[in-house]
Amino acid sequence: MNIAVMKIGARIHENDKIGSASNEALATIKMLQLGGADVTAFTKVLSSDKQKNYIKNYHDFFNNIDNFDRLVIVNGNLNFFGGKCSDDGPEIYRAINLFKKPIIYMFYDPYLGMKQCYKSVLSKEWGKKYTQEQLEIKPNTLHYITQCKQTNLINEIGQKSCIYYPIEKFPMIMENELYKVDFDKTEFDLNYAGTFRGGRREESMIEFFFGMPEDIKVQMFGNIKLEQFTKHGELRAPEFGKAVTHEKVREQIQKAKATVIIGDPRYIELDDIAERFYESIIYGQITFVDEKYDRTNRAYNNPILKQFLRVKNREDLVYKLKAIKNDKQLFEDIIRLQVEDLYKGFDKIKFCNDFVNLIGSLN
Repeated sequence: MNIAVMKIGARIHENDKIGSASNEALATIKMLQLGGADVTAFTKVLSSDKQKNYIKNYHDFFNNIDNFDRLVIVNGNLNFFGGKCSDDGPEIYRAINLFKKPIIYMFYDPYLGMKQCYKSVLSKEWGKKYTQEQLEIKPNTLHYITQCKQTNLINEIGQKSCIYYPIEKFPMIMENELYKVDFDKTEFDLNYAGTFRGGRREESMIEFFFGMPEDIKVQMFGNIKLEQFTKHGELRAPEFGKAVTHEKVREQIQKAKATVIIGDPRYIELDDIAERFYESIIYGQITFVDEKYDRTNRAYNNPILKQFLRVKNREDLVYKLKAIKNDKQLFEDIIRLQVEDLYKGFDKIKFCNDFVNLIGSLN
């Protein structure tokens, strides 16, 4: 099967300083390739990019459109910064409307469903080369493949179908080794990597990362600042670290013994387990999960982990953090059980083959 892949809101490249925006696209490509598909990624290629045979400019897609069996679009934010011309978004929409075979939208983030763009594009001087017909997404156009289990609650633009597949497991495809947090060298007991996400998870952030006792050291890092929080009152705040480049995220995460996986309201409603859950375990952290987030109790299978790593509130987390902080063997045992639980029964090639077969079954 010959598959074309495009990414909304970011370029696809394999440069050394790759941004996190490309992660899902590169993971999708790797899953397709390991599943036996021939893949070509289309993007805006720069002369400074590492030249990869499978990455081409958009015009190559239009010149060879009939050669592809499927078009796969990876979710993203469509932005025209400062109103400037950007072919990335409109060309993807034009490709969708010209392609006559099945089109799949990779719905990793439930806040990043397909959005109409024609009004925004046509209102700009540079957008006059397009027409509404070229850009408007029609009903029954896209098959959504999502990591959200509650597909019956998803109704997005252009939706023809919506199918659950555990694509959130892509860190298990992308990472070729397991890492280990050095218990004796950690700087923090708990950390959080991410952004403020418009305040959608502020209450959960405050619940699990603010108000810790003096003997629990906490850091939040990424594009997140104390000034963004308005609901923490007099609760003791964590330390705030700077944003780090993508290749430094693992190193920064490993400075803490543990983290807590929390989620936005839409994640909770749709029963979404974020890829950060898998990354944290692979990177060697104790990975707690907010029980309100993992409301169906499916993050872990091992009964010991289900009981110990699900946390219901700050007090519960503090009790368990102190337990691992004061018992290195308990820390090591939980780390081992996490990895065993994550990989038990997981076959990377079968996972990718099933993914490609799913895409091939759509019409």
